[in-house]
Amino acid sequence: YVDVTKGYYVRSMARDLGELLNGYGILKDLRRVRSGNYKIDDSIKLEDLTKDKVISIFDFIRLDTLNVKDYLIPLVKNGIALDERQIITDKPFYVNSKEGVLAIYEPVGNNKYKPMVLFGGKNGNN
Repeated sequence: YVDVTKGYYVRSMARDLGELLNGYGILKDLRRVRSGNYKIDDSIKLEDLTKDKVISIFDFIRLDTLNVKDYLIPLVKNGIALDERQIITDKPFYVNSKEGVLAIYEPVGNNKYKPMVLFGGKNGNN
């Protein structure tokens, strides 16, 4: 069992361990048992999946939220870049409006942010 952080290459660890032992290392089996707060023990089989067991992406991916004024709604829907006039952060965030969640933005440096995902409002259903 190996507990690693995001971006860690377990297959490379097997290769490096083999080289360290003056041989070869291969990975026979790899199974993710946890991702963030979600554990494989809490999962269900597809045939047991029902609508009431599905969680919203907004519950799964918890991010800070930027609530925008009405004049920014069409601009965000069209994928405009945001900057420090709207928010200053080093993490991805939801852009929310009276129409619901419009997008997920990510920082790209110098207090500038670009859209990763556009939803179009109505709580991401469009």
